[in-house]
Amino acid sequence: MTENWRHLEYVVPIQESVTINGDFLIKGTAINSTITRNGVRYIQEELEKAAPSLRNKPILKDHINSVDMIIGRTTDNVHYDRISERIIFEGRIVDKSMQEKIKSGLIGSVSVGAV
Repeated sequence: MTENWRHLEYVVPIQESVTINGDFLIKGTAINSTITRNGVRYIQEELEKAAPSLRNKPILKDHINSVDMIIGRTTDNVHYDRISERIIFEGRIVDKSMQEKIKSGLIGSVSVGAV
């Protein structure tokens, strides 16, 4: 049986940012069970399977998938929360100028790609 995987790229709101042991971390909801504006339906079973694909992935400052746009990576702390029906993520931002823009509120979301 062949599974059909879809590559996803979407904007992820940053809900929290903290510095722990010198690492600048962001946290938020990657995606939740929903029907998008263009009619794509994301259900619990699909999101639960997809959550591990967000671990250790590049975080981009926008949807331009190039090396120069990488500002950090997601950590292993990415999981599906069955109660809230959403994928919760943590990411490490290494780009110092992006850290400052996030801290000041100039940037409120990042781009994440997943399968």
